[in-house]
Amino acid sequence: MVLDEAGRRAPGFPHGDGGGAMTTVESTAPAVRTPFVLLLRVLAVLTMAAMLWQPTVAGLFTTGRVSYLTLHDIGAGVAALLVALDVVAAVLLRWPGRGSAALIPHAVAMLVLVGAQMALGFTHLLAVHLPLGVLLFGMALGFTARAFARRKP
Repeated sequence: MVLDEAGRRAPGFPHGDGGGAMTTVESTAPAVRTPFVLLLRVLAVLTMAAMLWQPTVAGLFTTGRVSYLTLHDIGAGVAALLVALDVVAAVLLRWPGRGSAALIPHAVAMLVLVGAQMALGFTHLLAVHLPLGVLLFGMALGFTARAFARRKP
């Protein structure tokens, strides 16, 4: 049996000497703050929806209705705002040392690529704009999957 300084059974070792399979270990890691996990997950889903919205309205623009191009332009601004908020949420989840830092570079990379995507769209460089849009949707999907992972996001 494992005893503490006062001769009492040590916490985390309720059975035996602490070497068997039935031992429990108490975690000293700080808990991830739930409101920030929820915020990150909501923003991740909204970002993914915005990334899906963009090719949808762009495709509808090919029907000849110019109003869909305006919706695509507005959607770009919304997507950029959501990705910027993803960065903030990932930092809030990490700081001060609570969650994983792995989502921060992912969100920052998406933010940089959304800026490039908007510039390419405004200059009508569709040969790069379209594949980059596919990449951004994949990144948003991956970001959302990581935000909902059972481990700390």
